[in-house]
Amino acid sequence: MVKKWGQRIYLAVIFLFLYLPILVLIVLSFNNSKSRVVWGGFTLKWYASCFTDETIMNAFVTTLQVTLTAAIVSTAIGTLAAIGISAMKRKNRSIMLGATPMYAFYKVTWPEIKSGVFSGFLMAVTMSLDDFSITFFTKGAGVNTLSTMLYTELRKGVRPELYALSTILFLFAFLLLLVMNRRSDRIAGNYAGIH
Repeated sequence: MVKKWGQRIYLAVIFLFLYLPILVLIVLSFNNSKSRVVWGGFTLKWYASCFTDETIMNAFVTTLQVTLTAAIVSTAIGTLAAIGISAMKRKNRSIMLGATPMYAFYKVTWPEIKSGVFSGFLMAVTMSLDDFSITFFTKGAGVNTLSTMLYTELRKGVRPELYALSTILFLFAFLLLLVMNRRSDRIAGNYAGIH
């Protein structure tokens, strides 16, 4: 009994350390004061000014361009490499169904691998967004992504607009995670129903 309660408390502390900073960030994005310790009332003005701030929007667009380009290229290369490696194992096998290789790919191979390809794409997006050090040392002068802009802003003090943008990105990632989990549960349920 004591061990079970100890495990629950330990898990609660871990979740507190993981999610309390995100909760604080979300609360600060609605604070009418620029101070992080004084509550100035509820406001949405940081969300409005976030989308009108040219520096933030340029960094956001650059981040999206770099992230999507890196994710698409790495997903394409990874998928082609996986298909090539898989085909090397059966080099002497001939096609018996009478379909062209492209037709077989779209009707048989793609339906089997598309969830893995999409998962790989999301992993590439996550890793690209998370890779501050490479971005910092390889970016050109005057070019900023969100991570390099945040790094620069930390020395001056984080603006409330960045709290708003971070909240939007967190909610988007959270909703995407919910949709993906629901979709994978549905696919698992369909697969279990077939077998």
